[in-house]
Amino acid sequence: MKLRIRANTLRLRLMRAEVEQLLAAGETGESMPALGGALAYAFALGDGDAATAELKTGAHGVELRVTWPRAEATAWAQDPREVGMRATVALPAGADGKAGEVSLLVEKDFPCLVVREGEDDSDAFARPEDLPPQTC
Repeated sequence: MKLRIRANTLRLRLMRAEVEQLLAAGETGESMPALGGALAYAFALGDGDAATAELKTGAHGVELRVTWPRAEATAWAQDPREVGMRATVALPAGADGKAGEVSLLVEKDFPCLVVREGEDDSDAFARPEDLPPQTC
């Protein structure tokens, strides 16, 4: 899974095996070493009707968890032409008293347009434009 954070936008890109794991187990995730601990991030199916994001800190590092409504995520995962899902999550007021929001984007990962040394795209999704035309 790829994680991208830019300003108030959080983007997750999942490979085919990760989407299969999501459907089978209800979640998929990764962890990487970080300063003084680890950064763990996960994408999970939820029973609610809205996407959520939470950040927890603990003795072993930081965990970021994005949860998506099960029905919406399952439909996205099973449709080869559906690329991504988008949601906005409200944030509670911080120390400055101001509330905010985070934009969430979850996408299927496609092969890079430019081959990069060390990149393995063998588990990437086929681009929708490369799929055979739909018939009625």
